[in-house]
This record gives sequence, structure tokens and C-alpha cells, in this order.
Amino acid sequence: LELVDAAEQLTSYGLFNYRTAKCSFCNCCPACWSCTELESYNCAEENGITTEILKLSIEGLHVRQGENISWTLSEFSKEAPTSGWLQCATLPRLPQGLRWSDSGTLAGTALGPPKGMNTADIPDVEMNFTATSTAFWSASRRVVRLELPIRVSFTSTMHISAVRHDENESIARQGELLNDAYRAWQQWDLKAMDAAFQDLDSGKFSLRKYPYAMHGMMWAQRGGLGMNAHKYMRNVLP
Repeated sequence: LELVDAAEQLTSYGLFNYRTAKCSFCNCCPACWSCTELESYNCAEENGITTEILKLSIEGLHVRQGENISWTLSEFSKEAPTSGWLQCATLPRLPQGLRWSDSGTLAGTALGPPKGMNTADIPDVEMNFTATSTAFWSASRRVVRLELPIRVSFTSTMHISAVRHDENESIARQGELLNDAYRAWQQWDLKAMDAAFQDLDSGKFSLRKYPYAMHGMMWAQRGGLGMNAHKYMRNVLP
């Protein structure tokens, strides 16, 4: 069975064709591959697709806590894909407050180190961020994996209380959006639920801004509501 594009995948093969053992036990649409399929199952290699490594060493990407940044991949690599960069990205490695977009843009304010990282005795930390896009697979049978070191200085220009205030404000707004989504679920209003999901996924108070907030409970609630929407409102889960 040949690999297929997204439209053919939805109309002919279904979302769960990896269960059929075809395409080397991978989903037959590379645009639907998860990080597990891309990073662990070697689905690209197993299906004859080349993985191109894009290593960028950019001295200018030195972020200081409290600074606003806006960095775009296309400015440094004209040949890189301009979409698909959220398919498999190591978002938890990013400093809190920075957001990575599907178009390959890193933006926001560096509010602090990733959760769990102790930087008390390490003023400068280099974080190895990676992301993979399969946008080119159909045209050139290749996927592109970005490897981007980000150097962050935690000699703070922002008081820790300001960071906590921003995080608490984000959590409060995320809670409101989750309540909106739950009410939409109760009223069987898919349009309203999708609007709340869009804000939670990519808005100003996106869950990606503080991925470890509330010990991941906000993500869990978003995931549970999303599964219900797919199963009952869209009927796309088995």
C-alpha cells in the first residue's frame, strides 16, 4: 500500500490504518504521523522517505529572561517548510513564555526556565529544541527535522513575582476557556467548543505557554473534552 495524502487518507483509508499492518505498521499518511512514529518507529526510513536534518547555530538566538523575542525559521533557511512544525516539536524544552508555531516562528517573552530545571547556579543554559515537519513528503519524499540550540540567560531582568502573576493569569483564563468548552459540550455546540479549543491551543493564553501548569491537569481536561468531541460529535474515533 502506497503512502497517501491527507485528503485521500480521510476519504479512503481512515485515521487508524496503522492497525492493519500496512505501511510498515505506520499510518499511511505521513502528515498524520505522531512523534512516536517519527522519532521511535522510524516510519520515514521504513517507508522510503528521507529525513533531512536542518541544524542551525544562530548566535543571535540568545534569549534573556524577561525579553520579548520574535524569530522566524524562514529568515534563516529559505528552503525550509513554512508549515507543519507543530507535528512533532519538543515544546517542554522551551523556556516558559515562548511559543512555537506551526509556521516555524518562535515568539513571546522568556519568563523562566522549563519546569523542573534548576538554574540557580547556572546563569546560562543551552536548550536543544527540535521539531519535525512532513510538509514536503509528497512532493519530494522527505521530512525535515530542525535542530535548534537556544541559549538562555537566567540572570533575571524580570522579578519572579511578575512571572508568577503572568502564569496565574494564564491559568485563570485557561480555566474559563475549559468551562466554555464544557458548557458547549453539554449544549452539543461543536462550533463553540472548537472556538474555545482554538484559544486553548494557539491563543494568547495557550496551554503551550506553561505546559506544566497545574501538574498537567489543564492539558488532561483539554484532552478529555477533545476525545469526547471526536468520539461523539464528529464520530471519528473507533
